[in-house]
Amino acid sequence: FEQYLPRFAGDVLPQTEAGKVLSIIDKVDNIVATFSRGLIPTGSQDPYALRRQTIGILNILLGSEWNISLRPIFKASMELLNVPTEKQDELLGQVEEFFTLRLKNIFLDREVPHHVIDLLLSNNELSVADAEGLVNALLANRIDENVELVQAYTRMYNLVKDVEYTGVNSDLLKEDAEKELFEAASKASEASSAAWEAGDYDAVVAVPATLVPAINKFFEDVMVMDKDEAIKANRLQLVRLAYSVMAIIGDISALK
Repeated sequence: FEQYLPRFAGDVLPQTEAGKVLSIIDKVDNIVATFSRGLIPTGSQDPYALRRQTIGILNILLGSEWNISLRPIFKASMELLNVPTEKQDELLGQVEEFFTLRLKNIFLDREVPHHVIDLLLSNNELSVADAEGLVNALLANRIDENVELVQAYTRMYNLVKDVEYTGVNSDLLKEDAEKELFEAASKASEASSAAWEAGDYDAVVAVPATLVPAINKFFEDVMVMDKDEAIKANRLQLVRLAYSVMAIIGDISALK
């Protein structure tokens, strides 16, 4: 009985673990199979009730304590349905986008500000539980309203949005401000990662503000684009390290 819950908007959710598992995998199978045939809902047309099934999965996850990623479940479904390997990445992207839009609508119904939702959902690695925890933390600690914080991290984002972090060489740090930022950013990154692992979303959201004074001093005293390529590259790595405490939440450009 629980496998087919919820059957309509506002219906009861499965309560047993077995019922939740069956409901999720049954709905994922339906959604992935229908998408794989190119029958993706458009506009108000949704003859196979894929939106309802997607919202059902999301509500089950939001109402449980399961912090699971749906991506491997989507991939397993594709394998069982014999979706050609060369088509799986495109199909995965379509299904994940469909789920993201439904989750966005759930948060909008709860009157979460648009830009807060955009900040979170810019991170496509988040589980439903992570998104829920971060939404609540962001509503309690409105970093989106902290103009100085947004400006500092936006400045860093513009410099390192395409830079992959490979490490900072402390021997190349010459200025006091960059040494201070390296020390502060290293501690903040460790604190952020530890809080994330512990599921302490309030702490994750609080960490970025602790770096703002060091970031501002760095930009006042240090020329990032130094003529020495090694120093320039190292400073960009430093900025990327500092930005990581925001990146774990989402893309700061969503707050513009």
